[in-house]
Amino acid sequence: MSKSGPVYDVQWQPTAERFCVVHGYMPSNATIFRSPKLDAVFHYEGISKNTCLYSPGNSGLLALAGFGNLQGKVAIYQLDKKEMITEFEAANCTQFDWAADGQHFV
Repeated sequence: MSKSGPVYDVQWQPTAERFCVVHGYMPSNATIFRSPKLDAVFHYEGISKNTCLYSPGNSGLLALAGFGNLQGKVAIYQLDKKEMITEFEAANCTQFDWAADGQHFV
């Protein structure tokens, strides 16, 4: 890992041989690795998040969120462009997940 500290979350991308790891002391980092060689595909630094959720199917979206002792900020990234497309606050959120269409969340 590029930063020392705990691993908060690990999620596999549903339609690819990639996975995301949220790691490091706050502000944390998130790194997307390609399997099986563990090549780092992309790296998000200083994001203060502890949760990663890939959208189902081929929509190519990744949500990086900060829940629990963090303030509930959620950032949605377009994986093909490697950029954030929106960010919003979901304060006091107790559950967050993608809808089956891969474009909406609940």
